[in-house]
Amino acid sequence: MRFASKPVRETAPYFFEDDQRDGIRSAAGNYANFLRIGDLVIVPAYGSASDDVAIRRLEQALPGATIASVLCLELAREGGVLNCVWWNVMQ
Repeated sequence: MRFASKPVRETAPYFFEDDQRDGIRSAAGNYANFLRIGDLVIVPAYGSASDDVAIRRLEQALPGATIASVLCLELAREGGVLNCVWWNVMQ
């Protein structure tokens, strides 16, 4: 199944976590680093109220897609999230 994206007028949620590990800034709060595999979109979640907002915005922008979230707070604190990790797996 193919689906089209559509513009969403609201801004995407984001929160900043001022944390570093080995000189690498935390990516916690970055919802744009989701992973899309066909019709499945896996969104990072951080245990924040912003998680639900990010999921709703993606549902609006990607009608017909299946949106799922995965808790990624510890992964994000290492400096990357789902898309970053997937690229490393593919290499």
